[in-house]
Amino acid sequence: MTNVDVIIFGGGIAGLWALARLTNQGYNALLLETEALGAGQTIKSQGIIHGGLKYALSGQLDAAVTALKDMPTVWQQCLHGNGEVDLSNVIVLANGQHMWSANKLTGGITTLFASSAMQSQVNSVQESEWPAALAQATISSKLYKLEEPVLDIGSLLRSLAKKSQQRCIKIDATDGFKLEIDNNNNIKSVILKTDNVSTELTAQRYIFTAGSGNATITQELQHTPAMQLRALQMVIVKSNNLKPLYGHCIGMGATPRITITTHTANDQIPIWYLGGKLAEEGINRTSEEQIIVAKQELAALFPNIDLSNAEFASFYVDRAEAKQTSGSKPHSTTLFSNHNYITAWPTKLAFAPLLAQQILDKIQQFGIKPMHITLPDTISNLPRPKVAVPIWDQLL
Repeated sequence: MTNVDVIIFGGGIAGLWALARLTNQGYNALLLETEALGAGQTIKSQGIIHGGLKYALSGQLDAAVTALKDMPTVWQQCLHGNGEVDLSNVIVLANGQHMWSANKLTGGITTLFASSAMQSQVNSVQESEWPAALAQATISSKLYKLEEPVLDIGSLLRSLAKKSQQRCIKIDATDGFKLEIDNNNNIKSVILKTDNVSTELTAQRYIFTAGSGNATITQELQHTPAMQLRALQMVIVKSNNLKPLYGHCIGMGATPRITITTHTANDQIPIWYLGGKLAEEGINRTSEEQIIVAKQELAALFPNIDLSNAEFASFYVDRAEAKQTSGSKPHSTTLFSNHNYITAWPTKLAFAPLLAQQILDKIQQFGIKPMHITLPDTISNLPRPKVAVPIWDQLL
């Protein structure tokens, strides 16, 4: 039997960030992952470190805006190598994003962006400084720049994984592990099965950050929080005619008409990754219908870009969150502590540092102190998960 301080289930951004924070604080922590690191929601993220500004499109500073406003600063400190987690090797695709409209902006949004509350985060961009992609676009408003970075998710995962490689264990999703539970609904241990060899692990606390996988992993436990899934159908476009663009085209509603980030495929051909209202409404369409709508949107918004030979693909993303009475998106992270385990969801990529801090705070509230023990060879010899491949390299 191997005793550690904490066992984390789920190797997405939430689990990896929590692992980094815990080990930096001296805790002996392990992370268990059934697939590749980041293979769920994380690798399908557009890499935007939201500061809440796109949620201000209603013309008001709501709870989501308030919860997110400090996150870009936390991430920037980490990207510069002087934050709580060293991300200085992560590729920053863009230091900010643009926001524009193909129609005249509503007065409420214009007033909000010009307000003192937003002046440090939103700047008007002179036409001489517009990105080349927007010179080919239909724009009927001022162009704004949001101080919210966009990251290369693959490099983010590689950076976090490299620091904790020996603490990440690959397990089989079907019968590679089993939770041993006592009569008081506490987890006694985790039994790992690899190559017909069983390894028993015990911890002072067990953390579930597996996104949609939380429901499956914790199904034998009592008092676990209910989960909801909010689906998206994202679209990727691959073409040599695409120029770098990171931003949101605003429509008339509270969700951007389309959100675009630019990435590079393995063959060095540019990728546009499309989200926003297009993705939210796409859950009611087939893949073929979604791609048709995406082509129509791009033709309307970028009439001077030749996409006649572009490759398109679409796919679904299930955003896993704690269940809300209204079914809407939680404004911030959600964390539930029951018995000797914690179940948590970050809600958004940007919230990973906040969720990790909440997990660390909760563990310290329980009086759990690091044991400072060396991992035995039985752990060192277990298989390690790989880092997930970007979704465009899987589909195109």
